[in-house]
Amino acid sequence: MNIIHRDVKPSNMLLSVDGELTLVDFGIARGEFEGKEAKTMSMVLGARGYLAPERLDGHDDKPSCDIYSLGIMLYELLTGRHVVLSVHKDFHAEALDKHLKQLTWPGAKPEGLEALRALIADMCRYEAARRPDPQAVVTRLQQALDLAGQT
Repeated sequence: MNIIHRDVKPSNMLLSVDGELTLVDFGIARGEFEGKEAKTMSMVLGARGYLAPERLDGHDDKPSCDIYSLGIMLYELLTGRHVVLSVHKDFHAEALDKHLKQLTWPGAKPEGLEALRALIADMCRYEAARRPDPQAVVTRLQQALDLAGQT
């Protein structure tokens, strides 16, 4: 099953008492089920602050759109601050870099913090093709935790 959630944001995450994070609300998700694809045409669905730049231009949904949203959300969960990135390509990286410099990780080794910043930067890249795939996100997050001494 290949599912694109299309609405990854903090309010669609549930945190259990055991610390397990679960993504919910698949109401506007798009998926391929046994060769049949569900697709919504001519609408931009999702929450404005979490939409990948290409979604705002009306391009097709791709897993990289959810990676972008997850990167924005990860930054917010770690800082408690909403990140606003420019929809203009020339200013996007500049705004992202400015926000990531504010990201701290108390008690973590510096190389872990830098690995985390690099991961979020890659997840939030303006160009969809330059974002990591889901497995790479998991691998790199674990590497950041290991480098930070937080595992």
